[in-house]
Amino acid sequence: MKSFRTDFACLPDPFLDLKQPILTLGSCFAEHMGQKLLDFKWQGLNAPFGTLFHPLALARLLRMAVEQTDLDEELFTEHDGAFFHHDLHSRFYAADRATLQLRWQALAAKVRDVLQTIPCVLLTLGTAWVYARKADGHLVANCHKKPADQFEKRLLTGQEIQTALEEILHFLPTSSPLIVSLSPVRHTRDTMVLNSLSKSLLLVQIHECVARHVHRVRYFPAYEIMLDDLRDYRFYEADMIHPSAQAIDYIWEKFIGCYATDEAKAFLRRWQNVLQAVRHRPQRMEAPSYQKHIQQVLCELESFAPMDCHEEIADLKSRIF
Repeated sequence: MKSFRTDFACLPDPFLDLKQPILTLGSCFAEHMGQKLLDFKWQGLNAPFGTLFHPLALARLLRMAVEQTDLDEELFTEHDGAFFHHDLHSRFYAADRATLQLRWQALAAKVRDVLQTIPCVLLTLGTAWVYARKADGHLVANCHKKPADQFEKRLLTGQEIQTALEEILHFLPTSSPLIVSLSPVRHTRDTMVLNSLSKSLLLVQIHECVARHVHRVRYFPAYEIMLDDLRDYRFYEADMIHPSAQAIDYIWEKFIGCYATDEAKAFLRRWQNVLQAVRHRPQRMEAPSYQKHIQQVLCELESFAPMDCHEEIADLKSRIF
């Protein structure tokens, strides 16, 4: 019987268990994977720097966090009554520079604390296109809606990408495994041709890094799964750019199938059932059958002790009539 799709098999490399903290960095795809890991009770930080697409921005912030460096005063910018910083994602803002500097210092301290736990790091790169300030040549993480004529758009060189990846490795604990992936999000604003050029350049340098650090760096083929396995627009959101929730779930299953230990997989199967029960919202919460169901799920949650389930327990208890 003919197959009408490409079944993309990932080589098993089971090392990830619940004792291994997680740190995710990079594009929104890393954040999606990180949130699922947190939902399934992994500890760590999910995209603490926000959504960052190019490796130089990620390397810079990681270095600043490890070295406890303050934000460059020259890179603060004001927009619509708030202060932002060109090295930070737009979700980081404040009423004044000093407050934003304090926010960064608190964030940097969290990242340093997680790095001391020797986490597994998931890094997802999105694009090799960058924007440099014409005033000083600084490659920004975010333009913060400043006029386009203040920036010059250019493509990173292979050497710049490779240097950034090596710098990221340098500032991670030497025992921390690094999983690198290429974001399946399509940067169509660059045109499809230039998006492909950017992705290709990143992919070459990622594999160069894996080859040099074969015992420490792994490549997870999220990009290839999206393009060669889920090669249908029904697996994209309405914008035809971002993977759909169904696609993310599918890639997540491939990720866990590749890296999770047998013990972790057994826990995930058990926790998945409980998580579905916790998230279920019937039309009539006061119904006796649902109230009985809540008590059953609470008993099941208690069986996971000493794992922290206080949020799920509090959520369920708020529905008791």
